[in-house]
Amino acid sequence: MNGHDDCLTTVCLPHRRRAFSLVEVLVVLGVIFAIIGLALPPLAGARERARAVQSMRHLGQIGIAFGAYVSDFGVYPFGEGGRYYSLNESGSLKSAMPIWDFATHWPLLTPAYTPWDAFWRVFFSPGSDPARNARYRGQAPVSHYHYANSFLARPSLWSGTARADERLIAPVAGGGVAFPSKKVMLWDHAMAFVLRPRPLDDWSGFLSNPTPMLFADAHAQERNPAHASEPVVNPLYEINVLGWMRLHNTRDGVEGLDF
Repeated sequence: MNGHDDCLTTVCLPHRRRAFSLVEVLVVLGVIFAIIGLALPPLAGARERARAVQSMRHLGQIGIAFGAYVSDFGVYPFGEGGRYYSLNESGSLKSAMPIWDFATHWPLLTPAYTPWDAFWRVFFSPGSDPARNARYRGQAPVSHYHYANSFLARPSLWSGTARADERLIAPVAGGGVAFPSKKVMLWDHAMAFVLRPRPLDDWSGFLSNPTPMLFADAHAQERNPAHASEPVVNPLYEINVLGWMRLHNTRDGVEGLDF
């Protein structure tokens, strides 16, 4: 056998590379997409859980600030309707009556303890546009964390039978909460990491999800608002959609309990 025959039979034959067929490529892509589809829900759930934990951290920071306010003034954050409240050196916002606007505008009451420049992200629910976008930094101080209306008036306003008497609007003393571990002070009403935009009169999302809450004893916890005590009508506020007012209009105010 000569050298030419050797090439034909063994070493010198060129190796042909086998290409993937279209069917094989589609099968591989299908397997990859199936794996991604299986992985996405757990990843989304983990992200949602992380943001819920971050929301409770926000509430913890706010709770520390509120505690410092109470220590200095002897009352919970309180404001007067119609006064000008300075947010920072660059501007102010007039808070018109009703005083209940402080449910979302409470950062105007605590600028020394929650300075806007340092705290503005803390005011927003994790996952929301304001929490992600620095352009919201210079806008009006509306927080996603609602401050319970019951901290802005005397307990008798929340009896369920009170008349519309503005003299019942008053600050709550630091020691005035009867059940601190049962009375909600602030909560993440936006729940941006769970809820999607809804019609204004649809409270089902808010009522049906575990919600990060800050209690008067400064502990943060997730509780379902649907399990909270039934609210009462506020005779000084024209908006009394009870789904919205749950946690706000606690019976007997700070002398009552939410859970």
